[in-house]
Formats: sequence, C-alpha cells, structure tokens
Amino acid sequence: MNLLHDKRPELVGQPGVHALIIGVSEYPFLAGGANAVADPWDMGQLTSTASTAHKVFDWLKTARLPVPLATCRVLLSPSPTEPHLAGIGDPATFDNVFAAAHEWRTDASSHRGNITFFYFAGHGVARSKEDAVLCLHNFREPPPAAPALRRAIDVATLTAGMSPSPAQPEIARTQFYFIDACRVKPDQLSKFTQPQTTALWDPTSEGQDDRSAPVLYASVSNALAGAIPGVQTLFSRALIACLTGEAGDSLGEDAAGNPKWGVTIQSLTEALGEKIDEINVDLGGDQNYTIGGLNKPATICLLDQPPSVDVVLSVDPPAACEVSKLVITGNDGQPRVFDPPFLHPVQEKFQAGLYSVSMTFNPPAPPFADRTRFKEARAPRSDWKVSVV
Repeated sequence: MNLLHDKRPELVGQPGVHALIIGVSEYPFLAGGANAVADPWDMGQLTSTASTAHKVFDWLKTARLPVPLATCRVLLSPSPTEPHLAGIGDPATFDNVFAAAHEWRTDASSHRGNITFFYFAGHGVARSKEDAVLCLHNFREPPPAAPALRRAIDVATLTAGMSPSPAQPEIARTQFYFIDACRVKPDQLSKFTQPQTTALWDPTSEGQDDRSAPVLYASVSNALAGAIPGVQTLFSRALIACLTGEAGDSLGEDAAGNPKWGVTIQSLTEALGEKIDEINVDLGGDQNYTIGGLNKPATICLLDQPPSVDVVLSVDPPAACEVSKLVITGNDGQPRVFDPPFLHPVQEKFQAGLYSVSMTFNPPAPPFADRTRFKEARAPRSDWKVSVV
C-alpha cells in the first residue's frame, strides 16, 4: 500500500496537491546487498535516503499548502539501519513505482489547478551533463545481458510525461520536482552508445506546455550528493529548513489587507544556496544544487508568520559605534536599543519586514551626524549599512 494520504472524497471537483515520494536506501543487487552482482558499478547500500523521503512526507502532511493535500503516495526501501520505516509504503521497485506514477498522473489530471510534488532520494547516475537517472530498488537486477539502466527512470522522461496533452488536458499546471541524488556518469556506461532507462510512459509532443515545472537537483552535473549517515541527506536538511521559514517571502496581502507570507520557487532558490553553504561549513560537506525545468513563478507553501531573518548591520565609519545610540524599530513599534559602545557589525535576528534604523549622538559628535534610514529585512539574510558622515 503506497497511498498513505487520501483526501480525494472530500475534495471532489476541487484542486489539491498530489505527491509522489520515493526513498531508496536498500539495493539488493549493489555492493553489500543480499544478491550483489559481480560488477555493482562502485555503488553500494545507503543509510539515510529512505529516512529523508519519510521526513519530506512528514513535512508535507503538516505544511500549509496553496491547495489542500489530496493524495500522497510513498514508496520506501529502507536499509537495516532504518528499522522504524519497515512496512511504511511499498518497496520502491520499478513495478511499484510504475503503478504509483500512473495513478499519480491520473489524479494530477483531474484539475488544472492541481499541484504535483515529486521527491526522489537514492542512488542516481547520469549519461550526460544534462541528464539525471534515478536508480530504483531492483536496479542492476540480473541477467547480466539486460539493458544497463533497466529498473531506473530518467527525469526528462518523467517530467515530459506529465505535460499537458490532448490525452490529459486538465493536468496540474504547477509541478515541483526534487531530485536528491548523485549525477555522476559511471565508467561502465561509456561502452554503450545510448543506454536507455526503463520508460514510465511514452511522452507526447502534442499540446501546449504552459506549466510551471521547476526541477531542483541536489547535485550539479558530474557531482555527488551528500548525507548525514543514518539521518538524512544534506540537501533535504537545507530544503526543509527553507520550506519551514528560512526561504519565506512576502506574498502581498489577503482580502482583508493582512500581510501574507510564504515560500515561492524564486525565494527558495535564493535561500537554498545560502542554507546549503551554511550546512557545508557546519558539517564539512561539499553539497551543491542546481535548478532546471520550467522555472516560472509559483508558490510552494504558506507560512503562519513572517520568516526570521539574519540581519548584519554595518556602520560607516565603525568608530561611530563608540559614541552613538542605535535604535531599530519594526511594525510592532517595539524598539530594539543598542547603547554605546556596541559591537560592530551588529548581528541580530528579526522578522521579515520594514524597519526604521536610527543612529543618534547626544551630545552631537562631529564629524558624525544623526541618521534615520528605512531598511527591509528579507529572508534568509539582509545586509544593512548606515553611513553617519
């Protein structure tokens, strides 16, 4: 059973989010597996990718989405080090993924206002710089003469098969894809002219593709994706932090004039790089990411409150901090006061929004002059500068 969330009976005729989440840690036919083949392409067992997929599922269930979460299909192949995931969802074999993907596409085709969400965590390979191939649970299953990429799917075919067409004119026009896998070309693929994956479906060239369908990759071409062993991938750690607030941005106002906050694909791509860099420094990682697909404006989730912003304020010249009082006031009217002398630069957390920044000298201290500026705090970080000369 892979359908772990189903609200379709409550949403008849209404748009919803339809998710397909795949996490593969156990690979029986790769190194260390129960039925390892003679040449596993230097690929072995993983310890955190099934857990990563489940963490994404947990986030999705609690997130405030633009439309309600209608369905969520989860396929997991956990490693022995992930016993808490045993029995959750079906194993991520090709046959199971094939069936779940077609059901997912059928649900997505019920209303063009639907949103789809796809997440894969597991082994990945590439045939070219633009390519991404996702290796499923029974990847490299014998016989040896079988096609090299049997039991694997490629992202280009996956996304193309989700495009509008005469056969699926009402398919979701907003689609998100997250590919949490390596994108390195194994040496063994070099001897093949055009190695083919096992197709999920036959893409069509008919129809006008007017989707917003960004694809976020956890690795650039010819690069690996990192993880915290037994915990989660580095990409997912950064992504979930961004989706829960660190990539928040203003979405304007609601009908009553109240400010709205959320995470858009644009705010996510701006914040994700900084969050990944922060995690790399903390954990000694070398994680990266890139984006492809049809990158049009789209909102991923909503937030209950303004996001927290790391603000770094510098004063020109720094010596003014010795004799000035700094007052920072936001929409709540509550000033945050820094009496002289205060440390430079000022590093504080603020909620996103517009702030008044004032520096005063009492008595006046030439050559410095009082200054008041309005500064905007935007997630994940804002750099402010105040000149007093």
